[in-house]
Amino acid sequence: NMMDPEHRAFLEEQMVGFLFEGKDVEIEGYRPPEK
Repeated sequence: NMMDPEHRAFLEEQMVGFLFEGKDVEIEGYRPPEK
């Protein structure tokens, strides 16, 4: 929920890591489709 300050802080941390620190996004339970 974007109205929850704790959730917003988590999302901001993830965005900064991806955009500015070159970290990969890891989504729990996600498996990319096989080619």
